[in-house]
Amino acid sequence: MNRFKIILILIAFLFAYNSLGQTFDGFRYLHVKPLVYQDGRVDTWGVCAQVEKAFEEKGFTILTQDEIQSPSSKEVVFQTITCSITHTNHPVNTVANTVNIRFSDFEGHVVYVCDGGSWASSFQRDMTRATDEALQGFRKMKYHFNPALTPRPSYSNVETLNWSEDKLRAYYDSNNIDAIEGIYKTAPGDNSDFYRLGIIKIGYKYKAVVLESDNAIWEPGEVKAVFEPANLGLYSVSWYLGNKKKTEVFGEVDSYGILTVNLTKTVGVDAKFLKVYPIQKVSSKKTGFVPTPSDIKSKKPVGSGSGFFISKNGFIATNAHVVTGSKGLTVDVLDNNGVSQRYIADVVYIDQANDVAIIKVNDEEFCPLKDLPYTIEANANIGADVFTIGFPLARKELMGNNFKVTNGIISAKTGVGDDVRHYQITVPIQSGNSGGPLFNKDGNVVGLTTSSLSEEYVNEKSIKPTRIENVNYAVKSLYLLAAINALPSFDGLTSNNGLEGKTLEEQIDVLKNYICLILVY
Repeated sequence: MNRFKIILILIAFLFAYNSLGQTFDGFRYLHVKPLVYQDGRVDTWGVCAQVEKAFEEKGFTILTQDEIQSPSSKEVVFQTITCSITHTNHPVNTVANTVNIRFSDFEGHVVYVCDGGSWASSFQRDMTRATDEALQGFRKMKYHFNPALTPRPSYSNVETLNWSEDKLRAYYDSNNIDAIEGIYKTAPGDNSDFYRLGIIKIGYKYKAVVLESDNAIWEPGEVKAVFEPANLGLYSVSWYLGNKKKTEVFGEVDSYGILTVNLTKTVGVDAKFLKVYPIQKVSSKKTGFVPTPSDIKSKKPVGSGSGFFISKNGFIATNAHVVTGSKGLTVDVLDNNGVSQRYIADVVYIDQANDVAIIKVNDEEFCPLKDLPYTIEANANIGADVFTIGFPLARKELMGNNFKVTNGIISAKTGVGDDVRHYQITVPIQSGNSGGPLFNKDGNVVGLTTSSLSEEYVNEKSIKPTRIENVNYAVKSLYLLAAINALPSFDGLTSNNGLEGKTLEEQIDVLKNYICLILVY
């Protein structure tokens, strides 16, 4: 081989070797998707840890799950490469096990793929050696971060409007606006991206302007959706997904400001938003309630129900029908020693249409609770395990004043007559359970237990006598969230979830201190 050919081969080799570095030169962050196995174990064989160590040695910053879900800037999103790992699971000494590692950018485009195999004396050695072999090519790369090589979005352009939140609020305050107009935010518990939107009428359509979002692709002022009025109070919606692709769906806004965009066929779940401005305020004068007398604790109650704390400073959720028409209220709450304490409470909000009420402890003897161990989730699925804690038939001669626990599942997402405000549940409830929390398996609130289907009602509607057994309903927590947003002052929903993964017994042992017996006078 002559010298000229040797030089050409060396140049080609150096070019190929150096070009390897450019595979990753536009990235500076790595997120490795965790390997979670069916038995709940995470990264048992240390494959993720091997990959992270190799990238750290090159100078990459490793991002946690929380950091990837809430990035500090858009540049972090663009400069992050995501690693997905798969591996075989052959019995030892039968055939070689392989590890496949795939790296993708923020748009899901595959940047680099590598794999390795090993046939060792133990599965741990298989995984370690196979991962090491897969990473050999990466370790040989020359890496120098170059922001000029960072990929940029290739999303479609959307319309941009010059409407800030302050400008929208001023407009709403000075004009006679339509029901759909206002400021909305993603319902708590929704698994989709967070958006704060301002909807304003332009011509005969309504446009939803992005005010805030944790999706790095969306800028304030960009139009997220266009609503065109249709029959039966619905809207034909041109909705732009998280990647700015347009889809045609329909949506609706109920009388309490809950906006639902039907995206089930597109992304698998509806998008739900709560209207936070302007809000419909309800005062105690409108509800007919009067201040509770100081001696109410010594009086004999005329009724009872259940409730649960939605803040550590004394806000309590219950059903509207529990407190409507009362002249005074008290709540019985277990203290840390398991002793029931009674406090005076007042109604601060009532929503008769959706059977939701919020009361607040107004008693000098009340001390703020510890942080609530649960959150309020906006959605629950059919078949989900649920349970309630409440005070059914709370009279000494009947079921007594101690709390009772019952459980079941969500059997339908609608109530009587397909009422979308309710879940149908198999959780047994009685009179007195009204207003109690409906918890999911993680101990988070998904509704308020409210009523049972009576044989009298069914037989009025049926031709033949029908026996009814264990058909019960709960108001969806979405309507509780709407009520909370309508409060003029509130100390904030908890984001804590300390009960996930615990047994039902362990959850009840904690939750019993946040459930209360409501006595009506």
